[in-house]
Amino acid sequence: MVVVVVLVVIAAWLFLVALLWLNRPPLEDVLEALPLMPNVTRLVRSARADPATPRQSRLALGALLLYLLSPIDLLPDLLPGIGTVDDLIVAGVVLRRVARRIGTPALRSHWPGSDADFDLLCRLARI
Repeated sequence: MVVVVVLVVIAAWLFLVALLWLNRPPLEDVLEALPLMPNVTRLVRSARADPATPRQSRLALGALLLYLLSPIDLLPDLLPGIGTVDDLIVAGVVLRRVARRIGTPALRSHWPGSDADFDLLCRLARI
């Protein structure tokens, strides 16, 4: 029984890593965007706290915030260079979904960084 559970966990992990691989942005953009992660976290917190954000989007942002702050990731943060990439990809997927519901201008109003950094985030998230 333990072997089956371990195999299911490994299969699920491989499936999620494959989803990350399919949603990955260009490598140049990822390397440029890695320093944006603190601002992405602030954006998620701010948009989640906004009462104008629909409930479904607040739930998605809350789950994203938990994922970003959690020490347990699909790719451990201890791996130099790629540890934060999964956070960036997951954030891009969730922010793309949220931007479709609330609009890019509303998302931009919560961004604490520069316009150029927000444009890079939009390019990564395919917004």
